Amino acid sequence: MTMVHLSVSIVTYPTSSLNYFKLSLSLLCITYCYPSTNTANSKTVFIDLRSEDEVAQKKLESHDFIHAPITYTDTSKITSQAEKLIPDKGTPVVVYCGAGRRGKVGKEALIYAGYTNVVNGGGLEDILRHLQE
Repeated sequence: MTMVHLSVSIVTYPTSSLNYFKLSLSLLCITYCYPSTNTANSKTVFIDLRSEDEVAQKKLESHDFIHAPITYTDTSKITSQAEKLIPDKGTPVVVYCGAGRRGKVGKEALIYAGYTNVVNGGGLEDILRHLQE
């Protein structure tokens, strides 16, 4: 799976009687791999960041996962459980949620806690689709 991050910013710099604009464009492509469905001994840890209700509706059946529901402003569930559940901070971790936004927040929280191999897998449907490939 390839993720593309596109960032565009326009900055105004006033100089005497002249204003000009600086356009900054950065493109970051990151390629990463999930374990395939037939990788029985994979050490990859999947973390579902969705709410209890979301998990009750549909969940990852093909792999074990840790459920650590978070919000955009509260990542305490994932940060308080991480060290106990994933003692090796180099373990491959895939976080996912409904669409990927909480995944971004969860990934940042784990990186801040010292984890070095964390991927935002997007939403549950993204994970399911990839694992079927």
